[in-house]
Amino acid sequence: MKKRIARLVVVPASVLALFLVPAAAFGRVIPNACIAGIGLWDSKERVAREWGLPVRMRAVGPDVVWDYPKGSVFLYRWHRPPTPNRWIVLGITTTDPRERLHGIGVGSWRSEVHAASVYGCPARAEFCTLVASRGESRTTDVRLKGNRVVSLSVSLSSDFDDGGQLQYADRRCRNSKS
Repeated sequence: MKKRIARLVVVPASVLALFLVPAAAFGRVIPNACIAGIGLWDSKERVAREWGLPVRMRAVGPDVVWDYPKGSVFLYRWHRPPTPNRWIVLGITTTDPRERLHGIGVGSWRSEVHAASVYGCPARAEFCTLVASRGESRTTDVRLKGNRVVSLSVSLSSDFDDGGQLQYADRRCRNSKS
């Protein structure tokens, strides 16, 4: 009888563990590319399809930030041919603790960021880079308050060298919704 009870407890616990697997196991953050299905170079239409309409929109100079309950998207107006006046994503930020990269996400400690980053994370730094690409000005960063991570972001530097060519989002960034 005792063996039967042990099996009944183990099976439901293993099923529960499947739902507690970190989001990174499902590839929700791709370094220097995307978070939760939104990628750098995506259109505002793609953002609206994936995350829905923002709860607030803010102007930042000529650009726009779309705010969501657990994140934000920075949109830049592409002004060159072949598609002038197209809005593209230059930054994605999440405050959702389920979004993780190499185990690092909202709620992680500075010491964990320091260990996971080739750049380290100096004491009292407000921002730390986890991953950066050479030549494309793409980064994956965390913002800290005290010694805890409060947001994770993927961005393309505003001084990116695009050669005047419109780029396309990484195909790995597509969620199952699309």
